[in-house]
Amino acid sequence: MSDTSISIIIPFYRASTYIASLSESINSQTLKPSEVIILNNDPHVKIHPSDFNLSVPTVVINTPPRNVILARIIGLHSSTSKYIAFLDADDQWYPEKLETQISVMLESGLDWCGSVANICDLSGNFLARSPLVISPTSPIKILLGKVTVPMSSLLIRRSLLISLRCPDIFYSLFPSMLNICDHGDLLYRLFRASSGVIINEPLCVYTVGSNVSISSNKSISVFRVCLLTYFLSNIRLRTFDISDFPHIVIHLCRTMISRLYHLIVRR
Repeated sequence: MSDTSISIIIPFYRASTYIASLSESINSQTLKPSEVIILNNDPHVKIHPSDFNLSVPTVVINTPPRNVILARIIGLHSSTSKYIAFLDADDQWYPEKLETQISVMLESGLDWCGSVANICDLSGNFLARSPLVISPTSPIKILLGKVTVPMSSLLIRRSLLISLRCPDIFYSLFPSMLNICDHGDLLYRLFRASSGVIINEPLCVYTVGSNVSISSNKSISVFRVCLLTYFLSNIRLRTFDISDFPHIVIHLCRTMISRLYHLIVRR
């Protein structure tokens, strides 16, 4: 029998409001995960595995505050399963999510699988469906967040995630800025280096408008990788495109303003 063990990694910051929906998403899965790893990013709040009332082994790890990338890295290296599923605290899964993706991956010999998502507001009202991504042609579109594949939709072979870590010394010097656990950087590497698929069926709910979870500011992390990852990777590949500069500069300005707003006004 094939090993279908799955570790779920959940960054958790000021997300107590979502404990019930998180628990429902996991407990309702038709294919049960092997373990759940919750990364608590709020030093002022103590949470315990029993708070989630999950039917699978659960561990809570305290991590540096407000750092979703580092939280995912710690979760990845603490995991023991063959597959990794990321779940943002304010998102939800439909019951067949894991089973559907494992079946597709095993049948086609794939390394990873994502899906489209139903985009909803905080009240659960449906807003839109995320677009289906087949084969993005521009790396910069991925790094600038123009390619919409929700982090919570991804199921990835753990060994692939480990192997995708860039060996460059730059990545070693700045592990919290550039890493495969950043959304934009991860998508960029998945599309370039491995075989996967995006299922044209909503398997999760992508929540917008939340301000209580570190994962709610879902465009900000692109700020850390859009320049450096693009430059480091594409200089080596000689696919550098000067026409991307204006788009990068505009995006950086927007994300820097947004980041300052979240750090100062919403602190």
